[in-house]
Amino acid sequence: MPQGMPGAGPPQGAAGPTGPATVAPNSSGLVQRGKALGNLGRGFLVKARQFLPPTTSEGQAVAKAIATLGKTFSNDHGDIERQEIKLAAQNMSPVQAPNPQQGEAWKQAVQSRVPPGIGGGAPPG
Repeated sequence: MPQGMPGAGPPQGAAGPTGPATVAPNSSGLVQRGKALGNLGRGFLVKARQFLPPTTSEGQAVAKAIATLGKTFSNDHGDIERQEIKLAAQNMSPVQAPNPQQGEAWKQAVQSRVPPGIGGGAPPG
């Protein structure tokens, strides 16, 4: 169909979307928070590496992740990290001491899972 006829599509030179232009909000605070969380994650991996033998696939994966993250997340974000830890602690459910009924049930559950001779009891037999 020739240009200009109904159903032929937009005329040549027609503009694209006509919605209002949007400008991304200033998210530097969010970027800093993301960097701090990345650094915290790297720190947790460094701690985990202490408990994983380097010859295992897990130990090698953690070491590789630390090396990769270290290129980006090695700066100190101490103040922001402390704030993130406080925020995470506020979002956690509170830990309560068990009441007497829960305490006894907990004790029985633990004792049923602990092999004989572990935990201070007399050795079997």
